[in-house]
Amino acid sequence: GYFPVRLFLSAGLWRAYRELAPLRRQLKAMLPQWPNLRVPVALIQGLDDDQVDPRTADFAEAHLPAGLLRVRRVAGAGHWILWQQPRIIVDAILAMLRQTRSS
Repeated sequence: GYFPVRLFLSAGLWRAYRELAPLRRQLKAMLPQWPNLRVPVALIQGLDDDQVDPRTADFAEAHLPAGLLRVRRVAGAGHWILWQQPRIIVDAILAMLRQTRSS
């Protein structure tokens, strides 16, 4: 099933494709377990992400338990927000740690 795609991708992109190809099926299989989640979740979504649909944050908000999820949508940020704006990531991790300690 992967062969036609392989013809057009570099070795690095091929590895990434093989890793991500089953992701939709895996996430769908995990979805019934999302309501049982008991740990804080930080989702940081760049609104200009060209690799992960920004509506991913909306989906998470609709399916994760209230009070556990903190979503931050960042205008002007793309897929590489982790490296381009690391302070946002650090702040989200620290907020989760504070939330966990106060629970």
